[in-house]
Amino acid sequence: MTVLRSLIVIFTASRINCFLIFILLGYLAHELKWNDTWVFILNFLAMIPFAKLFEFTIEDISSQVDKKLGSLLRVIFGNAIELIFFMVALKAGKLQFIHSLILGSIILNLLLVSGMRFDTKTIRKFKELSFIDLACSSLIIPVAFNFVVGSIDDQFLKLSHVMATVLLIFGILYHYYQVSSK
Repeated sequence: MTVLRSLIVIFTASRINCFLIFILLGYLAHELKWNDTWVFILNFLAMIPFAKLFEFTIEDISSQVDKKLGSLLRVIFGNAIELIFFMVALKAGKLQFIHSLILGSIILNLLLVSGMRFDTKTIRKFKELSFIDLACSSLIIPVAFNFVVGSIDDQFLKLSHVMATVLLIFGILYHYYQVSSK
């Protein structure tokens, strides 16, 4: 098979693979000193096929190993793109950006899952109901405490740290239970 034929097969295997052309365009935009907005947009579009290929690779590897190890791999590498953003931002010293990413990710996941739970009317069937309620409460309690008190002080930070620790412990236990029960 020739190189040209291989490239045609890659690009036509999936519609998402058509976005691979944006890798070249993003690189050229950077080298030709285009506007930063265009460089960002082109490179953002280039990440779409990579995320899909990464997901496919993790699923393929997970299907070849033990179910417990496969579940662990999916949990660890499930948010690899976010992890890459965090590392790049941390290296650049953008702590406020990292805080915003973490908070946005948490709020999005909690609101999406909670909203879908209420939208589909499967409250009784939803097995992870109490864990989601705990996560929502851990966000609501510190915010309500701050609203009532009116200022961020040591008590607020201690409460926030306690809630984060409780969530971390429950999250680890929850994932351990999911992996060990399969």
